[in-house]
Amino acid sequence: RIRMSADLVSNASTPAETEWKDVFHFPYGEEGGLINFCADGGRTGYLTSSMGRETTALLKVDVQTGETLEELYANDKCNVGGVTLDRDTKELKALTYNYARTERVFFDKELEKDHQFLQSTKPNPNAEIGVTSRSLDET
Repeated sequence: RIRMSADLVSNASTPAETEWKDVFHFPYGEEGGLINFCADGGRTGYLTSSMGRETTALLKVDVQTGETLEELYANDKCNVGGVTLDRDTKELKALTYNYARTERVFFDKELEKDHQFLQSTKPNPNAEIGVTSRSLDET
């Protein structure tokens, strides 16, 4: 359950100091959660959700109302995995999913070029590439 008050999102176990309301609720058997806020002052956010589907999708949602504004990515075979956002702008850069192997979907052409370069230099063509950390300036 994700609760909200005065433009702040908190875990449902946080003591309420002001009036809180449920914005997102995932019934038993459903999966999902808030990934991060978008760079619009916290009015929208990135959310994963399996509501109405068999796998989780990445959605852009209104955090005040819980309304889905846009489905950013869904895969009928598997859940959305890792989500990469720009640290400053909060723009969606890439996401992963794993159906037999880790696959990536890029929303940033420069990041995709970097990944293609790394793919071309790996010694074993069957090896998978993963990002374990990023520098603050994302270089």
